[in-house]
Amino acid sequence: FQWFVVVGTANAANITDGLDGLAAGCMIISGLALAVFCYVSGRFDWTGYLNLPHVPAASEMAVVAAGLCGACLGFLWYNAFPAKVFMGDSGSLPIGGLLAWLGLVSKQELVLPLIGCVFFLDLGSSWLQTFYFRRSGGKRIFTCAPIHHGLERHGGIFSAGAAPWHEVTVTIRFWIIAAVGAMSALALMKV
Repeated sequence: FQWFVVVGTANAANITDGLDGLAAGCMIISGLALAVFCYVSGRFDWTGYLNLPHVPAASEMAVVAAGLCGACLGFLWYNAFPAKVFMGDSGSLPIGGLLAWLGLVSKQELVLPLIGCVFFLDLGSSWLQTFYFRRSGGKRIFTCAPIHHGLERHGGIFSAGAAPWHEVTVTIRFWIIAAVGAMSALALMKV
């Protein structure tokens, strides 16, 4: 199960890396949420109060999560539209794997799709498009997959009649979605 989580999250981050600043910005937001989860999971008194599993050294992984956020923030300075530096597979796969590892260490594997909702939204849209295309003999669900490219090119995800969204618009709106997902995951901490 752990390998499935790591491989799935790494590929989700890789698929999300398609617009300037999208993967790095979403990774900062998700990494900050997981830094909180790691820190709380390492504190015996807080885990008792919040009814979370205690992982003795998990709070030290909060430093790794903060390092991930800092590295992505520095990268985002040069990757914001118009990008001067690109992440590619050599960047998106490791940071996705690290995101999964932080989720595993903090025992939040089932909350990880909510923490990284943009990554899993893009992964799900690509998987659905491929699955439906193969089963239906060439028909498509979305105009383009992953979903962020469909919004950028056509404005709508199901029809090509809408006005296209600018790349920056798609990126900022997906950052907002990522922030809502991360805050929702943090709100579930006490539940």
